[in-house]
Amino acid sequence: MKVTFKFYNPEIFSDVQSGCREVADGATIRQAMDTLLDAEPNFTTRNYLDYIIFLLNKRPSSCDAKLEDGDEVLVLRKTHGG
Repeated sequence: MKVTFKFYNPEIFSDVQSGCREVADGATIRQAMDTLLDAEPNFTTRNYLDYIIFLLNKRPSSCDAKLEDGDEVLVLRKTHGG
């Protein structure tokens, strides 16, 4: 199935291109991200989940959400304030 990933945090994903990707049927966001990042030779930040949040079809989502064909995943950097 095809899922669109959009990366909005160049500090972490500078070498990862946004776009439509093939992912396994029934994959979660975490599984799809791990597969996608394993294919990126310059990506070394394996604890990326500490720094980002996901929006699945423009709604906040956990990394364990199941993906469906045609979904859009926005990958955003967490922000902290005081």
